Amino acid sequence: SIAIPGKNDRFWGSCIISPGIYQASWYSIICETSFGMTDYFLTEKTAKALYARRVFVLVGGSGILKKVRDLGFETFPDIIDESYDLIQDPVQRLQALIHEMHRIAGMCPDAKIAMWHQLHAIASENKQRFFSHQFFAQVITEFQQNFDQAMQQAQQSRSAWFLSQWMQAQD
Repeated sequence: SIAIPGKNDRFWGSCIISPGIYQASWYSIICETSFGMTDYFLTEKTAKALYARRVFVLVGGSGILKKVRDLGFETFPDIIDESYDLIQDPVQRLQALIHEMHRIAGMCPDAKIAMWHQLHAIASENKQRFFSHQFFAQVITEFQQNFDQAMQQAQQSRSAWFLSQWMQAQD
């Protein structure tokens, strides 16, 4: 395991990658934070799969795979049926996901090995992208845009007074 020491030598669970678990499985089922919404963000759950070079099925809000692709990562539509990502109804989306996982689980071992080799090349490219300067710059730009938008919204709402108090305390 990779662990990063934190305050009082506690370990933060979201920073841990267990090689044993990854070596015992050939793909990850990532359950992102928001499933029933379309206003979402990617968390450490998806980030760990990207930087650990994992093949994955992403369980999240409708359109979450598009968000991953918009960030410059590849998904696996030629081999894994990703049509579930377009389904708006959360119950139907989950049923489609379960159906695809059953399909994959029911494949013969030779087909799974061949499938894994095809998908692993994509996962390796995703890892390279994750550690690229371009992705870092994209994340910083998105953070700045989101922060600016939040500040504008705060100034237009009742929280403007609290924001001004906080900004004064920073000086």
